[in-house]
Amino acid sequence: MREACPCALCEDERGKAGRKPGEAAKLAPGALPMFKAAVKAVSVEAVGKYALRFAWNDQHDLGIYSWFYLREVCPCGECAAKRQ
Repeated sequence: MREACPCALCEDERGKAGRKPGEAAKLAPGALPMFKAAVKAVSVEAVGKYALRFAWNDQHDLGIYSWFYLREVCPCGECAAKRQ
C-alpha cells in the first residue's frame, strides 16, 4: 500500500520512474541492495466518508486513499474482475 501512495510527491516520483501504483522501486544498475526496514502502517484515520489516511513508519503520511482508489490498486481477484 505504501508503494501505491496517491500523494503528489509519490505520484511524481512514480511517473518519472515509469512505475505503476504498488510497484516497488527498482535498484539502479550496479547498485548494492541495502537493508531497509519493512514499511508498515502505524495508524489509519478516516477522511470524511470517502477515504483513509495512513501514517507509515517511514514518517510519510501525505496520501489520502479514497475508497475508489483502493479498489483500483487492490490486487485481489474480486477487485481485478470488477475493473474489467
